[in-house]
Amino acid sequence: MMRVTGKAVLRGFLLLAIGGLFACVPEEARVVESGAWIYESRPGLEGVAYTQNESGQRFEVECGNGGGPAFGLFPDPVQSEAPPEPAGPLLMQLAVDEALFDQSFECFGGEHGCLSSAMPPVFYVEKMRQGKQLQVIYRGNVAARFSLDGADEAIGNLKACLSP
Repeated sequence: MMRVTGKAVLRGFLLLAIGGLFACVPEEARVVESGAWIYESRPGLEGVAYTQNESGQRFEVECGNGGGPAFGLFPDPVQSEAPPEPAGPLLMQLAVDEALFDQSFECFGGEHGCLSSAMPPVFYVEKMRQGKQLQVIYRGNVAARFSLDGADEAIGNLKACLSP
């Protein structure tokens, strides 16, 4: 039978406390600009890759809670039609060069933007990494246009939600 002394308990407590202090130190944010895209690290997540167009609209790609990709679009490009509380997903299309994909979004109006309501397939993200231009289409009209210059490098930092 092992005897636990006060020194052993104190030593264990100090090791836990020191380890806890290091765990509480926030990791330093890292920002990498590549072309029109920016990667920004965030504590607790892998970060976010985003771009902004001339109209001030912003498109984001990040790893969602389930480990898959998630998209964000700010401000809400269909805000005139968005109810105060989202009534359900809005179907939009993402056009990467000539490839067209359906994607559902929950839109919250104005600056609150739209968030993907279903996890986008990884191949959408892979297409964005290799493409030249991204268009967001709602009801047959282009709601937003973004350059994909630099998307490969910026989105490539989101390793947890990309193809192996």
